[in-house]
Formats: sequence, C-alpha cells, structure tokens
Amino acid sequence: MPEMILPGTYIEVRAEKLIVPGPIAIGNVGIVGTARRGRLADPNDPENVTAYSDFNTPTSIDLNWTDPTTYVNGDPLTSFTIEIYRDGANVASVASGTETYNDGGLTDGQMYQYTVYAKDLNDSLSSGVDVSAYAGGHPVPSAPANLGGSATTTEAQLTWNDPTTQSDGTPLDDLDHINIYRNGVVVASVAP
Repeated sequence: MPEMILPGTYIEVRAEKLIVPGPIAIGNVGIVGTARRGRLADPNDPENVTAYSDFNTPTSIDLNWTDPTTYVNGDPLTSFTIEIYRDGANVASVASGTETYNDGGLTDGQMYQYTVYAKDLNDSLSSGVDVSAYAGGHPVPSAPANLGGSATTTEAQLTWNDPTTQSDGTPLDDLDHINIYRNGVVVASVAP
C-alpha cells in the first residue's frame, strides 16, 4: 500500500539523466510548514506548535501546542504522550492534556531546534513538527524603522525610530547603539 503524503509536504518532481533527448520538466508542488509523511496507524502531529523565549527568560524556552485527537487514518487518539526532542535528543515526555513544556538550563543567545511528536501506547510516533527559538530571544535587534533624511552639499541629517524588538519579534531590552554606514563603512555610532 502506498504511503499517504500529508498536506504541506514539499514535493519536487524532477527528471534527471535522460537517455533520450528532449525537454526536462521540473515542477514544485507546494510547501507549507514542515509536515512529513505518516503511516495511517500513526498519531497525527500536535498542531499550533510554538517555541518562545525573550530577555525575561534567557535560559529557558516555552513550547506550546494543541494535542492531536486522531490517528492519520481518522480513528480517535485517546492515550498518548507528547515527546520533545531538542537538537536530536529526547528531553521530555509530556502527558496528553498538558500542551506546554518549559525547557530550562539553556544558554542565553543560543538557538535550539525542537521536534515535537505524539506517541501512542504502541510506541507509534507521529511524523513530528519542527520549531526553533533562541534562548533569551534572537541576539540581533530589528532594523531601525521610519528611516528618513535630508541633505545639503556638505552634510546629511538622518532620522529613524529605534527598534523595540529583536529580529525574531521578541522584545528588545538592551539596545546599545545604532551604527551608521556610508558605502559599507561605519561612519558613526549613535546611542539610543
């Protein structure tokens, strides 16, 4: 029996090393999220999986999800755990109905990759959902907003709004300075 391909799976169709001359057809058929193929007897993946950390939680990341309710084949899923892997290693087995996990003891500014699975009593795993986050939020601030300027023949006057978030959208609490570049070279550094 062929394996079912779940919605959102990336599929690329490519003809390579053709023996006969002729055009090569390449086509991409959608990509949404990071779903993978699953067997009909496997649990569905948890949904709405998120990973979040900001400057208030520099050594932990909160994971949240919605528990699955069925197997891939549509049968009800009632007894299961959520298995959480960080950077390829299992770090937690969370009871169904909890829908949250706090992963602590992390290093501020380091990115962590998680895969979140549903696992039933028969040890069947869902295909897994990948998410990632930086402990403490992304280390790089967003760009200044509303950049404007005016110039004369001898000087330029620049205006902007300082960023209030990191590049991943988490709150920014420690903006130190804004660098101003001209032709790729820093010409000034301005305090917020």
